[in-house]
Amino acid sequence: MRNFIRSLPWFLLLAIISLVLNYLLTPQICGVCTVSADGKAPAVHEKPLPEPPAERSFFILDSSGKNVFEFPGGLIINSTNGKVAVRKMPGWQDSIYRYLNENQGKELLIIAKYLYTEGRDRGTERALHVKNLLSAAQINPSRMAIQTRESTYLYDDRGEFYNGIILMFKDLSVEHQKEVEKSIENKTLYAEYAATNFKPDRTLQAYVFELKAYLEAHPGKKITVTGHTDDRGSAAANHRLGMKRARAVADYLISQGIDKELFIIRSKGESEPIETNDTDAGRAKNRRIEIEIK
Repeated sequence: MRNFIRSLPWFLLLAIISLVLNYLLTPQICGVCTVSADGKAPAVHEKPLPEPPAERSFFILDSSGKNVFEFPGGLIINSTNGKVAVRKMPGWQDSIYRYLNENQGKELLIIAKYLYTEGRDRGTERALHVKNLLSAAQINPSRMAIQTRESTYLYDDRGEFYNGIILMFKDLSVEHQKEVEKSIENKTLYAEYAATNFKPDRTLQAYVFELKAYLEAHPGKKITVTGHTDDRGSAAANHRLGMKRARAVADYLISQGIDKELFIIRSKGESEPIETNDTDAGRAKNRRIEIEIK
């Protein structure tokens, strides 16, 4: 009995140490554990699954790297050819069109990436493809510049790469400023067959912004608007038709704030064709309104 009493404290001390160690070590072995109500083995709580990756975005930058526009998709290059696919980019052409109209001292730089194994020509194809997409939206091609950039990247399982095109607004270069001024000084518009009514398209709407900036920088210039027709109908009727078309264009420009005193309006009728009148395509080229600034 005496021996039992002597060993009891040691037994209690060992039991306490065992309980403490069990408390400290168990979370490290099984993770965060809880004991079920029925006394069965504790359940291990799994870590939450990671969030899915954010939706890709495409940014159009300014020359300082600041985001000017953001779109949810992108301009996608591929490993097969020089075409560029447009994915989920609602209004991207309209946004560029408006920005360039409102910022006459800016141009859009189109940078296309390519792999060393593809060659620089593939990058040029991609940049020109994007430029053509924007030109089709009636954005002045003289307000766009292209560059290529050799890069290192991987195509995905579909042979596509999402970050192969960079669009950036920058100050208009001296070289492109001359091209823009030349396009302003000599502008040609086209008319439908026998049409006398006039509907300004986006090309002419953008031209208004450019013309205003040009006239502000070059005071004292005169604007000559000349109407031309194909050879269908009499010469007298075509002269009148050419004059109506020229006056309609001049009236629109005046309505947009251009001083009416700067205009000279005239008609050449059918007398100065630039293409044959024997084909539909040729006649369409001859039905034109020419704007010349001197």
